[in-house]
Amino acid sequence: KFGNVYLAQHKVSLQHYAVKVINKSNINNEEFAIHSHLSDQNIVNLYGKFCDDKSEYILMEFAARGSLHKFLQNNWNHITEDIVKKYMSDISSAVAYLHERD
Repeated sequence: KFGNVYLAQHKVSLQHYAVKVINKSNINNEEFAIHSHLSDQNIVNLYGKFCDDKSEYILMEFAARGSLHKFLQNNWNHITEDIVKKYMSDISSAVAYLHERD
């Protein structure tokens, strides 16, 4: 486990964000630098980060539907072939985007 994710809400705009809190000893700044330059509909947006003495806080796009892992856990018996096709297409598109940016 690399950290905990919390739901945050901007006080003025009321926009929701995910804030990932990571212990500084687990930080990979190269990964953050790469992720901060990505822009694809199938990859969660990264908006910025800030830190205190112990932790770094990464501000990310809030995925209201949750993670794919959680979806699979909760719906394992109800997943159709069409749902699998949709998710595999989205994942393949995201991976292709990452490889294009090599």
